[in-house]
Amino acid sequence: MAYERCDWADQRDRYDRVVDLIASRSPYRVHGALRACGSYLMVGGRTRVLLATFAAAPVLRGATGKRVGVLMVPQSRADLEEVTALVADGAVVPAIDAVCPLEEAPAAFARLAAGDNLGKLVVEVP
Repeated sequence: MAYERCDWADQRDRYDRVVDLIASRSPYRVHGALRACGSYLMVGGRTRVLLATFAAAPVLRGATGKRVGVLMVPQSRADLEEVTALVADGAVVPAIDAVCPLEEAPAAFARLAAGDNLGKLVVEVP
């Protein structure tokens, strides 16, 4: 399924595991996209979604058996270097929505804050 054409959260009972890097959907909405005993972990996203996920997690797990939660991972220089190497080698390819010049950075950040992007926004610095 191409992320540009449809929202994964609209797919009912489709996924075993979702790791969401930019969580903007309610935990009640995303749990519907999970198969029985599936799990959803948000890594980053909006504060209100983070708080709602913390509050909803025990309720959803008790009612449906599906796990909804927040993934918190300590970061280190070694981890960052390993991920950088994976990207540099082409093993991991980020989804880039747009590349814009530095003078358009304020508009790009406004777009990011509004959640209107479907991938990373890259700002080119001369």
